[in-house]
Amino acid sequence: RINELLTEVTGVPCYVADQPANCVAIGTGLALENLAILKDSLSGDDLH
Repeated sequence: RINELLTEVTGVPCYVADQPANCVAIGTGLALENLAILKDSLSGDDLH
């Protein structure tokens, strides 16, 4: 399973969502609610 491989390679727990479209909708809503934080995280010299 891809989630197990990603967890093993990165050391970060990875899960396959039962309803991925809901995860996208929730994540998008959270990003829009925190747009200033998102904007700050995407700007600057740290991007490669």
